[in-house]
Amino acid sequence: MLRSPVVVFSMPDRGHFQRLTSLIRRLVDLDVPTHVFTHARFRDEVEAAGARFEDLFAGGSVDDADDESWPFPVRFVTFAERAAPDIGTIVHAIKPSLIIHDTFAVIGKVVAHMLSLPHVNVCAGHQVVPMEFHEILRRHPQVHVSPRCAEAVESLRSRYGLRDAVPFWYVSAFSDDLNLYCEPPEFLAPEHRTVFEPVAFYGSLPDNESPPRLSVEGRPWPVDGQLRRAYVSFGTMIWPYRRKEALAALESIATAFSRRGIDTTISFGGAAIDDSARAALDRPGITLESYVDQARALGAADVFVTHHGLNSTHEAIRHGVPMISYPFVWDQPGMARTCERLDLATPLTDQPMGAVSVDGVLAAIDRIEMNGDRMRSALAVAVGWEDAVVAGRSAVLQRMLELGDRPPKRA
Repeated sequence: MLRSPVVVFSMPDRGHFQRLTSLIRRLVDLDVPTHVFTHARFRDEVEAAGARFEDLFAGGSVDDADDESWPFPVRFVTFAERAAPDIGTIVHAIKPSLIIHDTFAVIGKVVAHMLSLPHVNVCAGHQVVPMEFHEILRRHPQVHVSPRCAEAVESLRSRYGLRDAVPFWYVSAFSDDLNLYCEPPEFLAPEHRTVFEPVAFYGSLPDNESPPRLSVEGRPWPVDGQLRRAYVSFGTMIWPYRRKEALAALESIATAFSRRGIDTTISFGGAAIDDSARAALDRPGITLESYVDQARALGAADVFVTHHGLNSTHEAIRHGVPMISYPFVWDQPGMARTCERLDLATPLTDQPMGAVSVDGVLAAIDRIEMNGDRMRSALAVAVGWEDAVVAGRSAVLQRMLELGDRPPKRA
């Protein structure tokens, strides 16, 4: 039976789009006409999944709406208010029964409200409790809300009746219908769960990811406990904002791993790194790559030095790789603490973006080597959590589609 269409919204960030791809593919497999409103850079991937690409930014970019506010996602709120009339008209013509959106894609929440449609929010980070994050943002000295954003928020409240709209709505644009948490339930503290209700756990790993070359228990681990291969990556989103801090940390990391004779691949996540910065990282045994196949890199690594982005962290768990934590911003410090508590990672510094010394890196390597067996046992348990949440996706999808069968919430 052909179902009513479903509309999906994603902003331009690859990591956020990546977490939606499993949903998109599963909807298409169920013969649900699926329209994906996102950036043109994802057109090929949307169409390869069998969905209909819709250019979310055909009428203007985020910067056209707001080129002042910081952090950058504050601008998504301004964009949502500016784009809502035109995007709402397009969505109305599609006649969907359900809207799905990443939390950062607040345009999805606005359009769902305009059209009286149920909506599913796909949570954008690890344990992002709105009250806590709103307070951090309000106190941050670099935060700037542009006049255009302030006007947009007032319009969303008065014109559209969205009384919970705030400049930091990209943190808190949750749904009263259903929120998908992109991790296993073990990664959401029980005391915070009510904040996300109604909630279903979906995970972040792609459905089509090949199983690791070997299970955690079967991964080759040096008899002498010494690491042989390392993978280092701070993801993609750090580089436009924290390049100086990232390069400084990488210098000490490269020196320490080279000194220990550990073959190490450093990925820049697609960021353009000039020759002088690359030269500063040139060491024996260190390979510098603009971009790598992360699954393949993790499959060959004994340890992963990571910023603890949500996708990267769970990919490392799935491949059974112990982690060294170096978080920067957003949900990364919280993710690092969770992984350290679960014995999946060890910290590189005692605070986010802390100064990294060669001795500090060597000490982290020592901890991984000394506690390798215990960490690998913890990883084996965590892999079971990942497998269980993926196995439950069909039931979650059915729960989502049932929302579209309900009568409209209001006239």
